[in-house]
Amino acid sequence: MLVLAPGGRDAAVATAILREAGFAARACPDLTALRQELDRADVAVVTEEALSRADLGDLAAWVRAQPAWSDFPFLLLAHRGGPDRNPEATRLVGLLGNIAVLERPFHPTTLVSAARSALAARRRQLQARDALVAEAKAADRLRFALRAGRLGSWEFDGDTGELRASDACKAVFGRKPDEPFSYAELLAAIHPDDLGRMQEAVAAALAGSGDYDIEYRTVWPDGSIHWAEVRGRAVWDSDGRPIMAGVSLDTTARQAAAEELRQHRERLEDLVAERTRALEAANQQLRAAAEERDHAEAALLQAQKMEAVGQLTGGLAHDFNNLLQAVLASLDLIRRRSGDPAQVERLAAAGADAARRGARLTAQLLAFSREQKLDLAAVAVIELAEGMRDLLARALGPEIQLHYAMDEAVGMALADATQLELALLNLAINARDAMREGGRLTVAVRMAEFGVNADLPAGRYVAVSVSDTGEGMSPEVAARAFDPFFTTKGVGKGTGLGLSQVYGIARQSGGMARIESVLGRGTTVTILLPAAESEAAARTLGRQPTGIPKEDLSKLGAGSLVLVVDDDPDVRRAMVAWLDALGYRVAEAADGRAGLAALKHLTPDAMLVDYAMPGLTGTEVAAAARRLRPGLPIVLATGYAAAAEFDPGVLAGLTVLRKPFRVEELAKALRDARSAERRCHPHASAG
Repeated sequence: MLVLAPGGRDAAVATAILREAGFAARACPDLTALRQELDRADVAVVTEEALSRADLGDLAAWVRAQPAWSDFPFLLLAHRGGPDRNPEATRLVGLLGNIAVLERPFHPTTLVSAARSALAARRRQLQARDALVAEAKAADRLRFALRAGRLGSWEFDGDTGELRASDACKAVFGRKPDEPFSYAELLAAIHPDDLGRMQEAVAAALAGSGDYDIEYRTVWPDGSIHWAEVRGRAVWDSDGRPIMAGVSLDTTARQAAAEELRQHRERLEDLVAERTRALEAANQQLRAAAEERDHAEAALLQAQKMEAVGQLTGGLAHDFNNLLQAVLASLDLIRRRSGDPAQVERLAAAGADAARRGARLTAQLLAFSREQKLDLAAVAVIELAEGMRDLLARALGPEIQLHYAMDEAVGMALADATQLELALLNLAINARDAMREGGRLTVAVRMAEFGVNADLPAGRYVAVSVSDTGEGMSPEVAARAFDPFFTTKGVGKGTGLGLSQVYGIARQSGGMARIESVLGRGTTVTILLPAAESEAAARTLGRQPTGIPKEDLSKLGAGSLVLVVDDDPDVRRAMVAWLDALGYRVAEAADGRAGLAALKHLTPDAMLVDYAMPGLTGTEVAAAARRLRPGLPIVLATGYAAAAEFDPGVLAGLTVLRKPFRVEELAKALRDARSAERRCHPHASAG
């Protein structure tokens, strides 16, 4: 607010009153200063004496030049009231227009109230200005949008039938800007086949049934056919007259493109159908060829595997015959020298050792002939490798030198001992084949420690390496050496399973297998196994005593009854004799059905069942026996596979004993089975 009051303290008092009321007020020293500030002000408070003798021409010109929306408010502080009693006020109203007269003296609240009213009126003027500006901008944007979108605007009076169309709208129908274009001329420009549809749409829109949205063909004055898309909406004015307004667009190019696209699509569909038929025929040929190839590969794989088994078992059969010879010789000598206890014990120990070696060879054959889950335990790798020295030497032959490089500080590794032996044997045979002119094979065991590595967790590992001085591999061959069925040997010379099996054993053990090779200089394959140096891991080896003193074995049975079910009479007789020596009473059955029949009138304290029997398997007999005698301790004896390969639901609560086993292991298995059943069924009776 501007204040012009040059007399006395009027300006200071009026400014103070307005500021105290919350207004931004500023005093002007003279009329010139007031005029210069008016463009930035909202209200002017002036005294009568400040204007009565001044030249108001410039101020009056400013008032007349205001835009239509503006009527600047003045508050005139006069001594003699309003225009009816003050001729000077009348003159000022004529010059300045919007003047409110306050007669002095007045109360401050009167000035504040008048100032608020004047300010509110000025704000309404400014709002009207903003609305007018926004409307003008919107109109500009609409005109720009219509031009940019090549849209024509139109308006149709539903009562009078008057049509008003823009130049762009006329162009959609082939008319020039200066040509008249009435509603009748519009109807004449529409294709006859589309006219009825257009008139129905107009009638529906005027009846309030929805927007007007249609696309139809038009006929231009030159006879050419075009397309127009027209959209609009009906509104009703204050007199209730229906007015439709909207836009129109020439869509001839779009329709032509759509027609061309449709034709392309039809041609493409024909091509796709033809190509699909050709592909289906080719796929049928490929499937037939693939099936034929699969049959051939399966036959070849089976032949190669059988050949590989034959190659491996050829050497093992020789060793196994030697072991059987040692067992037979020991048994024959025991029979001939039964009166010499010391000699009998020595011969029995030698025979047992040979039998254990035979069991290890059998496990190797089982591991090679079928896929097994690993039985991981802490393994003394150096002892295992040393135990294979003779076997490896025979597999390599006399032309290849076998050398061992062992780091005696190496502890135990987490591995499956049988599978690790198989891996070493496979590597030795591969190395032998790579040294056709003879050479040197080195088996090395050392410790290795790794930090963070992409393919191996950080930690300590036992590294088992097999190195040869053979022909080596190229980088391309070495990169694929661990792939299943990949082999550089000729057809019928190898299955390509050896190195992939080594890799799988290492990975399943939590380690890694790596290969280093230089063409013409040899190959080194390293198996990295996690170190397992704790006492708990060492106890899983199974090489320590069973914890049952030899002199106490005869007291274990304490007269308890054990039912033995085995279809092999020799094995059954041996089991009966062992159990009798352990102090058990024994009942026997020749197969599963006989064993279940015996349970109907016997109440055994435990049951020893062979797994592989005709008719019913050992697991089937065990399941049926539990239904007849809940809580009966059962030991399952098997020479075929690890316990992990059986159905876990059938094995629950069973004690599995791997053949061949010693009398101490049988005694421990029976003791463990009875203890386990007592924990699971504390109130169950053995019978």
